[in-house]
Amino acid sequence: MNDITQSNNVTDLNPYYAKVIGFVDGAGNLVDKPEDEKSYYKLLINVGEKDEVKTGERILVFALGQEMVDPESGDSLGCFEVVRGYGRVVSTQSRMSVIESSRTKTVRFQKAQAINALISGHSVEYGEREEKAPFLNAMIGDLVRFI
Repeated sequence: MNDITQSNNVTDLNPYYAKVIGFVDGAGNLVDKPEDEKSYYKLLINVGEKDEVKTGERILVFALGQEMVDPESGDSLGCFEVVRGYGRVVSTQSRMSVIESSRTKTVRFQKAQAINALISGHSVEYGEREEKAPFLNAMIGDLVRFI
């Protein structure tokens, strides 16, 4: 990546970042702010094909929290990263890209025979399944690291 925005407040381990510049709704439209949690599935970032971004690349979205200081030496350890989630680049344009959350969450549900079990006084059986999960409280200005 050549021209990806670099933050001065972050460690030198991987100094290349992009920024979240918008939200993309389920219909693929750009929106100013999400109306609900579902709009956090896709985000628009400020780097694209000219910055050598490719579809499928993995990303981490995060915000910078407070600066941490080593209690013994007093040296700055950098800023704590507040992780919003992981994802992938799903489409690119010349100077911007859309990223989509790859987070999942486990959802517990009652199995189909649950109603019959309740009526007959038997215990209800539950199952679990994985579902897609959105980025957590993503905001315009959050940082993106390619991983």
